[in-house]
Amino acid sequence: MKLCSITFSYFFTSPFSFSSFRSRLFMASTDRNNPNNVIDVEVSMADCNARIKIRCRKFPKQLRKIVSGLHSLRLTVLHLNVSTAHEIALYSFTLKVEEDCGLCSEEEISRGVYQLLCRIQEEAFSV
Repeated sequence: MKLCSITFSYFFTSPFSFSSFRSRLFMASTDRNNPNNVIDVEVSMADCNARIKIRCRKFPKQLRKIVSGLHSLRLTVLHLNVSTAHEIALYSFTLKVEEDCGLCSEEEISRGVYQLLCRIQEEAFSV
């Protein structure tokens, strides 16, 4: 059996059954055609767990600030995956939504994470 013929799809399955709802928000930009100015947030939920995918412009110490911000929103990181391509960072989080988290739906979490990312990027690029 060839190694390249083995599929690893089973390896990437999640123990949670996530809903199919997707919420996307884009940062307003003067140059909408520039992918470096886009914040893309996608959220799906199952019970008290959320899967968040983020695409945004990368800069130093960004991941630390995102994780810290998620904790301040009462979202605990269970799993994290990071990929980068040129000036773009792709983050995938599996999070536990804590009981005292004020964000209850996919839309609320998406909006909260989007606002967090906007603040982080404003701080980074205003220096």
